[in-house]
Amino acid sequence: MSTVTERIGNLIRVVRAVPNNKFDLAMWYNTGTHCGCALGHAMRDNWFVAQGFSQPYVSLSCMKDVADFFEISIDRVNALFVRHIGYETRQDVLTALRVLLLEKMAKELTPQVEAMEIELAE
Repeated sequence: MSTVTERIGNLIRVVRAVPNNKFDLAMWYNTGTHCGCALGHAMRDNWFVAQGFSQPYVSLSCMKDVADFFEISIDRVNALFVRHIGYETRQDVLTALRVLLLEKMAKELTPQVEAMEIELAE
């Protein structure tokens, strides 16, 4: 498993653990209500904090850093994590993150599959 698939897998873990009433794409994280978006909840998760994913990622101006962290485009970051652009519910985000994880895993497997195809053709 690569670093990026591990990161996406852990973000899925974090989002799955958040109750629907504590998930809100309209805010990073509210310490009073413990309500926030996927990234806001991730910034409070020990695994993400250990990876350096914490306070620098606190505004929309940092979306390039988020894109780099997850190795995705700014457009994909906006679709995943900004309410008015992409998804609205926790389930929407979970589904989109699972698709992203599968895409990344397929990309990682492509060279192995191609090598197997060459081997089988010989």
